[in-house]
Amino acid sequence: MKNTYLSIGSVTLIIALVLVYVTGCEGDIGSDDCPSLSTEDIIEKEVIEAYHASFFPSAASIDSKDKPAVYVDFSNGITEACLSKSNVNNRSVYEKFFKAISTDEIDYFELSNVNILPYEGPDADIYGYFTYKGHKTSDGKFKVGAPIDKAINELVERDNLSVLISDGELYSNETKDIATNPWASSALAKWFKKGHELFIVYTDFDDTTNKLGKSFRKHMYIMFFIPNGRGELRDKVIDRLKEDNLAFESLSYSTKTKDMYVRQYPDASLPGAEKYIEYFTAMDAYKKSDVQAFEFLDMRSSGFNFTDEGLIYYLRDAGDDNGKKKNYPLMDHLKFDFKNKLGNYTDLKLKLVVHDVYDDFEQWKKNRLARQNPPVIRKSISGADTLEPETNHLIFNCVSTVNDIAPYDIDKKNVKDTVDSFASILIPEFKYNQRAFSMSDKGILDFLELDTDAGWNNEQNEGLYEVLVSFSPKLNDANPNLNQTRENLFRVDIVLEDAALNQNTLNKEALTWLRMDDKGLDEALYISLKNVLEDKNNKPSGVVYSYYIKLGPFNQ
Repeated sequence: MKNTYLSIGSVTLIIALVLVYVTGCEGDIGSDDCPSLSTEDIIEKEVIEAYHASFFPSAASIDSKDKPAVYVDFSNGITEACLSKSNVNNRSVYEKFFKAISTDEIDYFELSNVNILPYEGPDADIYGYFTYKGHKTSDGKFKVGAPIDKAINELVERDNLSVLISDGELYSNETKDIATNPWASSALAKWFKKGHELFIVYTDFDDTTNKLGKSFRKHMYIMFFIPNGRGELRDKVIDRLKEDNLAFESLSYSTKTKDMYVRQYPDASLPGAEKYIEYFTAMDAYKKSDVQAFEFLDMRSSGFNFTDEGLIYYLRDAGDDNGKKKNYPLMDHLKFDFKNKLGNYTDLKLKLVVHDVYDDFEQWKKNRLARQNPPVIRKSISGADTLEPETNHLIFNCVSTVNDIAPYDIDKKNVKDTVDSFASILIPEFKYNQRAFSMSDKGILDFLELDTDAGWNNEQNEGLYEVLVSFSPKLNDANPNLNQTRENLFRVDIVLEDAALNQNTLNKEALTWLRMDDKGLDEALYISLKNVLEDKNNKPSGVVYSYYIKLGPFNQ
């Protein structure tokens, strides 16, 4: 019989492996690989942009992966009538368009009969095909019909810079008649809801290609569908048309509220809080975004109280030599170009809404730290996740703490629990359920107010609306929504609440024409555009700018 024994070295190795296994099941709480973290270490001005973007994700526009596209109506209303030799100006405008964009990377589409046909010929022949070679069928007849309704739907879905060239007349293959319904409404509603623009270059021409033998005054439209402010192609074409002194008119439509502001601050490194800076000299911290419509102002060094050294007293209550309260603005010098940016609308209604976001921001910071520092799974020599042999539960090396608490429950977890960076095992205290803000929110009342009268007066005098935010005359020490036991963080939203369509910008004469069957005006395009721009769901609205203001405890 053989004697079996273990050496001292073997026993030591087995004990070490057992210890590794046992400690690995639970994971270390706070170690070199998983440090102890605190929200107090976060520099707020460095993360406030990410926090703001979580509420306003559209602030960061996403460009389409598709190339810009040009859709060209090959119906005989364009090719035979508009581009006839007698219509010299129209043909010159049309040809100059293609010459102006000849060096750009563009997808071209022909609209004829019921088809949208991608151009697949050589680049060198694009100009020739779209200006004359492609206008006729193989038997020498001008092509008829163009699915411009399908084209506008397609280009809106592409969500990229696109151009539609057409006379705007849609022949319905279902009714065998000219379409009278507002066929472009749905597509235009989608386009404007994305915050995009429509710019129309148009010329007039007389169309005699009809069975009645009459002359009908119509228009050729070059419609630029411009996303995310990308007007470079339009600008290039306009410049070329002007260089050749060609006759054309234009219309512009937009509901977008982005990039309307300019910060005309006395010092570019400081916020527009002139009187605050004059008295308190500096901010504790300041951040103005270069890409989003917001700024962060840390004003904790000023007393958030009514004493003669406090912020409220100095800005609102301090009197002049006659004892009249000066009521200086807390924020000023932020200006909006509503006249040019929202020229399709008038009677703009603005309001100010103040939200207490202190608790929401604190929870967001906790969640951010936790999600950035997930538990660390122990790896095998091969790099695979280590599992307990009998249960297949994951073995963790460690888990970080946030504010001295482990944010993840790592007990008895399987591989499925690692989905979405362990989101499912985040304990409730570290989950972040974003608060929803609606247009109807009134926020904190009797605290701050927007001086709209002074703002509009500035527009009349200087052409720009000025945002002037002041302490409300109703603010007193009994306001229940201002916290007296901790710091305060407010998001002050400047909200465009409503606007009325400026009917003068809807040029009915330019957007309608006499029907070729002599049955009155073709108003389909005009009504499509009018309906969309007047619809309350499409009109410009929402938050146009935000201030994050941090103050100390109220009235202390």
